Amino acid sequence: MKSTDSTGVLYMASTPIGNLEDVSDRFKTSIMSADAVICESPQHSMRLFSGLGVQPKRVRKLTDHQTPSQIAQLVDELMGSAITLYITDAGTPCISDPGHRLVAMAHERGVKVSVLPGPCAAVAALVMSGYDVMPFQFHGFLPVKPGPQRQLWLSIRHDPMVHVFYESPRRLLATLNCMADVYGFDQHIFIVKEMTKIHERYWRGCIRSVMGSLTDDLVRGEFVLVLPITEVKDSLEAVDPSTQSLMTALHVQSVPFRSALNVVLATTDMPKNTVYRWLSDIYGDKA
Repeated sequence: MKSTDSTGVLYMASTPIGNLEDVSDRFKTSIMSADAVICESPQHSMRLFSGLGVQPKRVRKLTDHQTPSQIAQLVDELMGSAITLYITDAGTPCISDPGHRLVAMAHERGVKVSVLPGPCAAVAALVMSGYDVMPFQFHGFLPVKPGPQRQLWLSIRHDPMVHVFYESPRRLLATLNCMADVYGFDQHIFIVKEMTKIHERYWRGCIRSVMGSLTDDLVRGEFVLVLPITEVKDSLEAVDPSTQSLMTALHVQSVPFRSALNVVLATTDMPKNTVYRWLSDIYGDKA
């Protein structure tokens, strides 16, 4: 079905990532004229509306937990409305939020989709980083558990591009340590928090220097992490064939990763970090 079969229009509208003055007049006018505004968190969005001095006619909620049939019902309601806005809690819709499901269903059911462009934390961090950002890849929020996160770092180390991530302040230091396990503490990074706000702060340099500058009082607020891989990473030092065979044998025998690490370290003079990275490659998500 074509997207112009319906009289309704769904606008994907960006919201401020911190500073309310980043809101356009078009956004405020659209909020007031829309038949309905769909958002992730009505309570959060109502604070935004209050700060802007605008009041929508109707507010609906959309989360990751809603079923396809519930989203279809929501879209069917849009077909009878002139204008509907979807907004995320902060930034551009469909970037680490459930908006893509609404857009996909709107296309399927013939509702016209348009956009009110605006702030995006990932793009803003890329602009601030000073890296050659083409090409880049946005990964969203990093895995919470160390194992899956380590696998992510391993999987992208051969991708020569800039990688962008969101991270929670309570996990930031653990994340930087996990990253250093794979890339080494000399790997260059850029991290920024509280963009466009009073307490905006950023750090640019090797992981070692960045971690040395991060005191407990500074590890607050949401962070964007930019990782430039300027060349294919092949930083693993050479391992002799016998040590490689030992690592593989330990994996095949289902020896736990930590036990295998201790066995290999006892039989070689190689640095622990090198053994750790090689063994992580072999063990994969069991590391």
